[in-house]
Amino acid sequence: MATDRYGPYILGTKVSLSRTDIEKLLEVFGGPTGNSADLLGGRVPIHLLSLDSVGTVAVKHYRRGGLIRWLNKCHYFKTGRPRSQKEYKMLQLAHRCGIQVPAPVAWAARGGLVYRCWLVTEAIPSAITLAQISRTDPTKSIQYTRCVSRQIRRLIQHRILHVDLHPGNIIIGTGGRVVLIDFDRAQRYYLSPSALAKRYRIRWQRAVTKHNLPKFLITEMEAGLTEALKT
Repeated sequence: MATDRYGPYILGTKVSLSRTDIEKLLEVFGGPTGNSADLLGGRVPIHLLSLDSVGTVAVKHYRRGGLIRWLNKCHYFKTGRPRSQKEYKMLQLAHRCGIQVPAPVAWAARGGLVYRCWLVTEAIPSAITLAQISRTDPTKSIQYTRCVSRQIRRLIQHRILHVDLHPGNIIIGTGGRVVLIDFDRAQRYYLSPSALAKRYRIRWQRAVTKHNLPKFLITEMEAGLTEALKT
């Protein structure tokens, strides 16, 4: 992966981007953030951008959560690689493992000890979250949830922990493509598969209950996780 500096920005990518494309990205990094795309109270702004080299991409602006967001919305203290670089690499790993994720395009950061960062990925056309669909189309939602459970099975097999997997981080694109998003803080998990499945189960159930989503999202996911542990 090539990593280059453009003024105050560091940009890493394996994709061949034209100078015009890079200038477009730098303009987005330095401009206002986009809109949040998460039904479940998400704080992550997404900016859609057309690049000549790769087509339409989604630019993710990292934002702080919790109480600290009232004091510091988008700056992080550097304790290693930038969060955007870590998520970029986790998306690469997930993609290699056959998990349906947006293809990573680039990551960027600006700053030293205190920094801001961005992630650029493939944009999913006509995307809508599983949380949104569950309130309007139960039949399709059940089918999509079963597909998600198979994706979680792959995550468990490859010991990948997505720390915030819930129906708002599952998007459905054109043709019913089911895609897992938001791998920020995802990590390799080396305890037992049953312990990893429990982590996924607890996070999923908590989100469904908290946001009053249909209960079949829980029952279908339970069935899928039970099946995953049999193999």
